[in-house]
Amino acid sequence: MVTSKTDPRGGTLVRTLVRDYDADNGLQSSETLEPGAPRYRLRTTFDRSSNRFGLVGKVTQDWIYPLPATAQSRVLSVTNYDGNGRLPATVANAMGH
Repeated sequence: MVTSKTDPRGGTLVRTLVRDYDADNGLQSSETLEPGAPRYRLRTTFDRSSNRFGLVGKVTQDWIYPLPATAQSRVLSVTNYDGNGRLPATVANAMGH
């Protein structure tokens, strides 16, 4: 998906977002912002492996820090579900809260 915004002073800004889907179940597995520009690329991954209903259990992000060019990543959120696997039992954000 390509989105463009126009600013009268700054010109046009174009953003690209690519979504990837799991071939087995059709659920979104990741999305990448600016995939063609490593300097601005941000990939968000949705881990559904621990839930039989395909609900997202962990969201991670990775990117390249510019100086020096080093790979970075963080866990954005972790969700644990009840015994049936349907309702969230605990949810933690990137700070663990």
